[in-house]
Amino acid sequence: MNKNYSLLKQYLLAFAFLIFITSILHSCKKERKFSPLEVRKELILEAKTYFEEEVLSNNFKLPNDPNVRHSIMKRAEWEKAIIKKISIGDAVIVPIYFDEDVFSGPVNSHQKSSLNKNSYLMIYKDHIEKMHVEWVTLLPNKIRGAQNTKFSGIVVVESWNGMFNKAFAFNDTGKHIPVYISEAITFDKSSYNRSVTCFEVEHWGAVTVGGITTPKYLGSETFCSNNGSGNGNEDQGHPNNPVTEEEATPDDYITYFIDCNGDIDGAATIDPNCGCIGGNTGVLNCGQKEIIDSLKGYPCAQALLRKMRTNISSDIALLIKNTFAKDDNVNIKFKADPSLVGTDTDGQESKGNFSNLTGEFIVGLNPDILNKSTQEYILVTMYHEGLHAFFDRRLQVLGETEFKKRYEGVNVNGGRLLGVMDDGHIPMGYQNYLKGLKDVIMKFNPNFDENRAWGLAKYGIIQMSKEDNDLNKQERDTTKPGFTGTKCP
Repeated sequence: MNKNYSLLKQYLLAFAFLIFITSILHSCKKERKFSPLEVRKELILEAKTYFEEEVLSNNFKLPNDPNVRHSIMKRAEWEKAIIKKISIGDAVIVPIYFDEDVFSGPVNSHQKSSLNKNSYLMIYKDHIEKMHVEWVTLLPNKIRGAQNTKFSGIVVVESWNGMFNKAFAFNDTGKHIPVYISEAITFDKSSYNRSVTCFEVEHWGAVTVGGITTPKYLGSETFCSNNGSGNGNEDQGHPNNPVTEEEATPDDYITYFIDCNGDIDGAATIDPNCGCIGGNTGVLNCGQKEIIDSLKGYPCAQALLRKMRTNISSDIALLIKNTFAKDDNVNIKFKADPSLVGTDTDGQESKGNFSNLTGEFIVGLNPDILNKSTQEYILVTMYHEGLHAFFDRRLQVLGETEFKKRYEGVNVNGGRLLGVMDDGHIPMGYQNYLKGLKDVIMKFNPNFDENRAWGLAKYGIIQMSKEDNDLNKQERDTTKPGFTGTKCP
């Protein structure tokens, strides 16, 4: 009996000691504070592990899914993951990148934004510690003007494989209404203040063939709301998915939009016919883009046209209208003409299609000019050759008598404009064109000597002085001293 009691006493002492040691260790562990970096790494690691083991391993493709966004391969960039506070705790936000560049925006709008900048994973635990993984896509209906401007557009929440969960339409005042995805009918964009609100988003990609990139329409998706009042801010979410704070404040997650030119908060837009224009592209319209693209291989000339932010065809047509009060549509394209290398000819008309209403003129430019001349000389040469080609074609179509009636004071000989020796008696057309061409040079480079600009403008139009001839030779070849214009890089 005493022996048994002694053993029991030893066991109790050992057990008490174990409890004591455990409590001390627990106390030490409880008192240890983890650094914010450790907490962040732990949360992100936990989210990544869950995503890879529970989501990717069980991922399946939705049958007969027409949504183009879902068909593009995507990946989560875990090295760029961050932690965001939401109403129910911490959420791990992971940027999503697509294998293809896709730009999205409303139908009938040129404002597009990159899916690569508007897509992310949001992983968080609810109040019962259940993990949620959501693919969030922001589909703006306009490019934000300022960094503090509120998001306006659709926020759609889906599973990783694209199964629809919920979506909300936001206006730029922060108000929002729940919307659902509609695949049966294509709707036009409507005001949020109407009883039925629909928002159709189209997606654009690009195709590159032979070094030339053109836009490609990929498809669209439509979201609608059956909310009767349409006043916004209604807490009517998708069934079993009430609106929560994190869903109602997309500005917490999006920091900027990116235009088709890759500029943050940029204003470049996608035109279905000619690709990315406007903003910082240096291309304002399709006509200008055609001219720029036709000079591929001569980056200085292309950059020059982008800096001008104008369209030669439009400028020449306007010059003709202002001089003669006549509307003549002009479409001019340029290309390098290797046959002119080593000659004194700056450019020549190669071919053109013409009708009584419109003209298409293709002008070959001397590669020596494109490679060696100052940018001021290249620019005025393009305008010169465009004018020459235009009047040459008009003379062929109209005949000499009608041409003289229509274009008083202009004489054409082989596509060149002929002037008079006496500058004080320059016909009306010459005077207008000289000033117009001089203004083109000064618009490009306001610091260029105006007298030299007049000298460049005269070339090929009127008889020039020796001084004018000399300065044209200087600006034509920057491999020799004397030029004062802008040398190509």
